[in-house]
Amino acid sequence: MYPCAMQDTLLHFGRTFSKIAIGYQMGMANIGYTVIPLIIGAISGATTLWIIPIGPFVFLCGFIFSMKSW
Repeated sequence: MYPCAMQDTLLHFGRTFSKIAIGYQMGMANIGYTVIPLIIGAISGATTLWIIPIGPFVFLCGFIFSMKSW
């Protein structure tokens, strides 16, 4: 999904702003894969380990919902 989202950036933003938008996409992806495991780990440490498979599913649903191409 991530490479496809980066590939379609040129269609949505044009040649002028596509490099800036791709930079923001890469930056948010780096923040996401750094912060999301910490959040899920903190929640599972406070509650139970059953939250670990539920957490990525929730973020996946949020990513799919945020896509505007469907």
